[in-house]
Amino acid sequence: MQYPMDRVEQDAEGGCLGVPCWMRAYFWDVDLSELDVTQNRDYIITRLLSLGDQHTLKWVFDTYERDVIAHVVKNSRGLLLKAAVFWQKYFNLSESEMRCFKVFEDMKNFYTF
Repeated sequence: MQYPMDRVEQDAEGGCLGVPCWMRAYFWDVDLSELDVTQNRDYIITRLLSLGDQHTLKWVFDTYERDVIAHVVKNSRGLLLKAAVFWQKYFNLSESEMRCFKVFEDMKNFYTF
């Protein structure tokens, strides 16, 4: 299956160097031209596992090794709760193996209302 605009594109200013330009909506808070798929691997994987659709998830699994993705799932503090539960079950992990569940617990204790 082809992704929409599958190849990594560059505009005149050098934008979209590593992440396909069609993913711009997932990275609204950063300059896509400065996002490197190797150096920013954990950030990219976490964001797309939390917010992505089937096309972005296919891109993640085509771009990164399964072991790398599992490592990010275990160590990320930034996964959203719903996504964390899904990936916990997908990779057959316990809550104690996933750093984000400690963050969720800390947040629950911080917000007492």
